[in-house]
Amino acid sequence: MFTRLIPLMFMLSLLAACGGFGQPAQVVPPRTQQPAAPTRTAAALPTGTEAAPTSTREAVLQTTAALPTGTAAAAPTRIAAAVPTRIAAAELRPVEEILFLRAANLVALAVGTRAERTIATGVTAFASTPDGARLALIRADDLFLIARDGSGLRQITNDDTIQDAPSWAPDGLTLAYTATAPAARNDQVVWPGWTRRCNASDVLLYDLTSAASQKIGVGCEPAFAPDGRRVAFVSAPTTPEAGSGEVGPFANNTITIVNRLGQNGWSFAKADQNQTGSSQGRVVYAPAWSPDGQRLAYQRFIGNMVEVDINLLEIGGSFAGKGQVFDTGAGWMLAPQFSPDGRQVLLSEHNFSDARGFGGYDMWSTWVITLDGARTVFMPAGEVTMQGTMVAPVLRQAQRAAWSPDGALLAVQVAPGWRSDLPTDEPFPAADGAPGELRLWKPGAPLGDIIARDVDFASPVAWLPASPLITAGNGYVLAYPQGWQLAPAQEFEEQTATSADGSAFISAAPVGPPPADLRQSSVVAFFPMQVGARVVEEDPIALPDGSIYRAFRSDDPARPIAGAMRVVRNGDGVFAAIYVTQTARWPFARARAQGLLAAANPRAP
Repeated sequence: MFTRLIPLMFMLSLLAACGGFGQPAQVVPPRTQQPAAPTRTAAALPTGTEAAPTSTREAVLQTTAALPTGTAAAAPTRIAAAVPTRIAAAELRPVEEILFLRAANLVALAVGTRAERTIATGVTAFASTPDGARLALIRADDLFLIARDGSGLRQITNDDTIQDAPSWAPDGLTLAYTATAPAARNDQVVWPGWTRRCNASDVLLYDLTSAASQKIGVGCEPAFAPDGRRVAFVSAPTTPEAGSGEVGPFANNTITIVNRLGQNGWSFAKADQNQTGSSQGRVVYAPAWSPDGQRLAYQRFIGNMVEVDINLLEIGGSFAGKGQVFDTGAGWMLAPQFSPDGRQVLLSEHNFSDARGFGGYDMWSTWVITLDGARTVFMPAGEVTMQGTMVAPVLRQAQRAAWSPDGALLAVQVAPGWRSDLPTDEPFPAADGAPGELRLWKPGAPLGDIIARDVDFASPVAWLPASPLITAGNGYVLAYPQGWQLAPAQEFEEQTATSADGSAFISAAPVGPPPADLRQSSVVAFFPMQVGARVVEEDPIALPDGSIYRAFRSDDPARPIAGAMRVVRNGDGVFAAIYVTQTARWPFARARAQGLLAAANPRAP
């Protein structure tokens, strides 16, 4: 028999406290006892942050006086008052941070205090795991890994190819990236240089457990899905540009989706400029997954129309394709960025073919689309009905941006000395490539105040959640988000942490003897009291580290829960971790949950 992870009497008392699982607002009860503090935090942090705010909203209230009236009223998912008082100030670090490049140094800006620290030097690109605990860096054209606190820098590649476009699996066990032949170097990615580079690139998956890389196709711009099971990438163009007389494949390609092993690929979207009577465009590029993994957005480059290079932005079901247009842009667009709730999309345009002849920041603009309703857009070929509505205003001279973890705000890079009254018929006085400013922005409101200066021109920007807390005990570790509360120690070996609003929990412990095949591990067998009997379990997935991941949902209307379990063979037994939340929240919590489950480990650090 398997060990029960939470004693029966304790669970009954919890259910009584919250009125049972029939209350959908909470899948775990409110805290009634003073829990034991974690034995350590995930990383050592700089001094001076003891008074750091505990939510994006509180940080904005303290640091953005220039934001317009009403900006602070957009409350995040978890309000600061819900954070348990037992969490010491030291445990609230590192707080939410905004990452950007300054003179090729990767800088982390604490949202609440504006304290800055340098994570690494000589960086040209970076990507974070969904939980914000680990980073992939591109330095001197090679791929590196590093912890968010700047420790453990490790070089992954060392060859003549140019590495780029890192994208993490949600569990942090696999990294997708591209390797490009040096002859195809193109530091300014615009048409048609992009096609040359993509055609000379391979898409690879790096397995952190085995330290081995696997090629999954010729192409570029890989993007891991939030479910961790699929990767989208752009296949290389296959035919010459029609009528151009140029030699080389510059048109006609696909966005391909494969499974995590690089198998079972299919063409999600296709560009075919030779298709009669069609506006298939030259290429499709820049895939981006919605947070729940149900949709995929991308760009379709049409090309020159009335002295402007036109892109169509499209979105389709990730299992069905059939993308529909939801906006249009000029020049060469960056990958769309969904808000955390998936309702809005941030778009950044690099109009390198600007008919005004302007350069630098004047070629850039950024705006937000809400994916509700419809509108009519006037195109050179006529009126087009598009999904969604635009959130005004469009930010001119604005480059890259990133959503806050709660989706309330954006961090946007703009030209130095940016003003709202800048003329559109005169070039901006800043020199091309001059370092810019980082500002906070609530879509639909004027731009907020400056939070960082001397940000590299067109620098990547990321807004990371606070790093997970780690607690160790009984020979294993449990990772959980900051702001969650660790439950009191029990007579058994389990550890459990609960979200501040009671909508989710994560629990882990050694359990009973393993089945002959670890893939036969059952959520109901290991966690009967947490999930109940009416649970539908998905097929198990073998992760690169040998563990088994299994998602589930309850079909009991009185217990509307969903989540996932990860099990690891541990000597003669099994170590198991489970993440449970409300059914409606699970698709959006899945990526973070996978990282937390992967961090739960039977070997204490």
